[in-house]
Amino acid sequence: MKERNEFNFLMIMNKLKMFIVCLAAVFSGNAMAQKVSAQDVTIEANGTADLVISLESSAVAAAAQLNVVLPEGIEVKYDADEEEYLFTKGEIVAKKKHVAVSKEADGSYQVLIQSGTDAVPFTQASGTLVTLPLVAGELATATVQGSVKNIKVADFNGGKMIDGDEVSFNITIAEPTAIKGLSAEESKTAEVYNLNGQRVSTARKGVFIVNGKKTAIK
Repeated sequence: MKERNEFNFLMIMNKLKMFIVCLAAVFSGNAMAQKVSAQDVTIEANGTADLVISLESSAVAAAAQLNVVLPEGIEVKYDADEEEYLFTKGEIVAKKKHVAVSKEADGSYQVLIQSGTDAVPFTQASGTLVTLPLVAGELATATVQGSVKNIKVADFNGGKMIDGDEVSFNITIAEPTAIKGLSAEESKTAEVYNLNGQRVSTARKGVFIVNGKKTAIK
């Protein structure tokens, strides 16, 4: 009888160990599932392109904060009339969520996604968080790197899902795509605007809006 009891005890202990190992694997898999990513970007010199930032998660989050670091000569588009940086809410961010983009002292762009008057979670666990329109200056063709740092994602109860992660992404600066050729001399008599909608007196090389059409100045 004693030997049988010892055998049963060992069987129970082995099953308990297996349960603990499986439970640890589940929690480990969930921890690995929470991540923020940024898509690589291709942008023309003097052009614009979208930076898409997404969340992949096994659980529905409720708030997020992150800082976007861009290389010199590339910025998030700014609306001078509204005095704010532009953005588009992602598919998983509820309409009632408050989103704000600001430029920090270190030159990075902070994105805050939090509850407004009503505390509501995201609409789903994974998907696009925010899209930022980027504007490039007169840059040479190259591939440079940006990053998303200080990533913090919290659940509905304020529990930390991601805390302090950092990811990088590539920005490829491409040659402007010519729709119509125009010399710099010809541009002097035309109505010329840059891609931010600001009128310029004389356009140098790059892509501009000339007489209402996107044009490559050679």
